[in-house]
Amino acid sequence: AFGIRNVPRIEQALADLHKTADARLETLKAQGNSDAQLYGRDDSVYGGLSAFFLLMDKPEVYGLPNKENAVLPSRNNTRSYFGALVTAVIAVFAGMVAFRRTGSADTADDRTSATNG
Repeated sequence: AFGIRNVPRIEQALADLHKTADARLETLKAQGNSDAQLYGRDDSVYGGLSAFFLLMDKPEVYGLPNKENAVLPSRNNTRSYFGALVTAVIAVFAGMVAFRRTGSADTADDRTSATNG
């Protein structure tokens, strides 16, 4: 039902839905509902939601992030990536130290066995 041939129809239906929502928003604003907004209509929230909602108040009232704090994780992960890199370097260094100590103990045991044998 949703094949490639139906893409123009889907796009047209979405455009019609946007027009209807825009008209409803304008009606609400004309009635004095100045806080009414279409949440997710543009790309300002998480780069686009693929859905939009008519809100009668600020997004925070509904437990939703606003435009200022709705940032994609990939856009603010620099500190996390750096922390992971530092942790990996420390883990590799600790592993090298641990295996070096284990390796020297094995070598000492081999020398003792060779002299006793």
